[in-house]
Amino acid sequence: MNIGVEDDSKVAVEPDPRHRAFYETWESMLGLADSEVHGLDARRRAVFYVGLLEAEVMNGGLGQYLSNSEGAHVDATLRCLAEIGAPRTAAILTEATRLGATAESYTAAWDSHGRAFERLDREFLESGEDLAGLTSDAFAGTGRGG
Repeated sequence: MNIGVEDDSKVAVEPDPRHRAFYETWESMLGLADSEVHGLDARRRAVFYVGLLEAEVMNGGLGQYLSNSEGAHVDATLRCLAEIGAPRTAAILTEATRLGATAESYTAAWDSHGRAFERLDREFLESGEDLAGLTSDAFAGTGRGG
């Protein structure tokens, strides 16, 4: 994850070029229809699904991610998380999905299991998995883009 943190030190940190490439690619795909996403190559599909997960969670949490699409992208996102080597994030998303299965909809689950979703949101933030970097690394030097 690429979260900015305020720092009082005067040391300049160079931005990670993998992050810039990831986010530029993701932003170029905003607004694609599901049928267009399915037609993307593996790298761009991974960027789309991982970027969407990260954006939704950072904006409103896992409950928002699941309720906005009613979980339509969960299976594809879990496959991408496995492919890039993000097992903690995959486990957190799986647990959030199970919460959704206990209610009539993901929106209802978000309303009724708010504290559990908040805990999972914290775990997501604290997972230590650099999703943008992992996605970039998974496809670097493989002929699939980078």
